[in-house]
Amino acid sequence: MKQSAIFIKKENLLSVLALIAVNTFSVGSASAIGLVNPSFEDNNVTTLQAGPKIEGSGNPGYVIVTADKITGWKTTASDNGIELWQSGFNGVNTAPGNGSQFAEINATQASSIFQDLTIGASVGTTTLYFNFWHRARENGNTIERNAITLTITDLGTDSALGGTGGAADTLLYTQLYQTSLDTNVAGYNTTGNKGWVNYSGQSGVTPGFSAAAAGTSRDLRFSYAATTTGTTTNDGNLTLGNFLDNANFGDNPTFGVPFDFSPNLAIGVLGGLYLGRRVLKSLQKK
Repeated sequence: MKQSAIFIKKENLLSVLALIAVNTFSVGSASAIGLVNPSFEDNNVTTLQAGPKIEGSGNPGYVIVTADKITGWKTTASDNGIELWQSGFNGVNTAPGNGSQFAEINATQASSIFQDLTIGASVGTTTLYFNFWHRARENGNTIERNAITLTITDLGTDSALGGTGGAADTLLYTQLYQTSLDTNVAGYNTTGNKGWVNYSGQSGVTPGFSAAAAGTSRDLRFSYAATTTGTTTNDGNLTLGNFLDNANFGDNPTFGVPFDFSPNLAIGVLGGLYLGRRVLKSLQKK
């Protein structure tokens, strides 16, 4: 008896392998929590300058646009403005290894920028991690100090800040980070960390704080608010200073899609290799 073979058309081969990949690698990524556009690279400053904007100039330069033009991020500012800079504008380079753009908080007024992340009802308690780069802004002072406050809040079952639907918010984490910029240091903006400081940590465990919240989808708010403090400051002008870059937050400390080499993944890989071998043999017989 002639041995049977699996015949698959050449044009269907990629579709089969893609289906295997989707079902295999979704195991580790389905529950991942993380921010979008953490390094503010998704929206090009030059392109934004050419469209509707609140203000902006230079090449390299800066732009202030309404939040709907910035991927992922929102703001509490009354004019809805978010400010982005290109590396090199006013002599400020981006944080080491973090692309060519960054944000300045505040834009035109005291405010915060934030993202709300929807947490599914099926997600169990997990530790959340954060990592970001912060830099003070030179304003003619010998030593400049800027401070930024990171706040992480569980918005409750109503997913609204302030518990407007009757569910109280749960404060997961709040901390003020003060960064100094000493312009007396030779090459402070051309070598080393270029004035940027990297901060990281974890916010504690969430969700599952109470029976009322269990089994219900809701949002976590990840927010940065600017505060200028220190003996020498930007003359009290809160619209000057507090540069932010690569603001990551999620349930994976490496801030990438988890690679879960579980038994399901192993079976999927082996199955894909076996099927691929059979497909190649089938094609060779044609």
